[in-house]
Order: sequence, then structure tokens, then C-alpha cells
Amino acid sequence: MRIIELYSILPFIIFIMILPYVLLGCMIMIYYKYKSFYKRYKYIYFILLFFISIYVMITSIMNFIIYASDAPLIGNNIPQENTGWKYRGGNLFIN
Repeated sequence: MRIIELYSILPFIIFIMILPYVLLGCMIMIYYKYKSFYKRYKYIYFILLFFISIYVMITSIMNFIIYASDAPLIGNNIPQENTGWKYRGGNLFIN
């Protein structure tokens, strides 16, 4: 089985599954590796960390809702009747 319509799913994968954790990892790296930057811009750092943590929580909830509810990612516009295409919980697969 292979996933079809990768280009319609790619923005979802980047913005909800990859980007939040990359941003959080960058903030942790700034804290541990660049202490002078952290000490100089402490308030800006905490404001950014607050918004990034909210973004991570929202994307985690969105990820859970999409996969738990079997909702289509972009829209289920591929015909399923009398073809080999089946819709199975968030991804489109070929039988």
C-alpha cells in the first residue's frame, strides 16, 4: 500500500507534525548552548517560548483530532465506488 496525493498532505505534515518540535528544539538549544543570548534577551525568549508551546499544544490536539476522528486531511474528493481506492482513517491507500 502506498499513500497518494503526497503534495496535498505535505503542508499538513510540515506545519503540524514537524515544525512545532523543530521550533521547540531550537529554543532548548538556545537555552543550553547560547547562554549569553538567553541572558541578554530573557523576556523575549520567554514570550517566544510561551507562543511556541501554545503552538505545540494546538498542533498536538489537531493531530489527535484528525487521526482519532478519521477525518480526511484535505478533503475526500477521490471516488471510492467501483475503483481500487479506499479511504482508511486519514490516509488514502491503494489496495
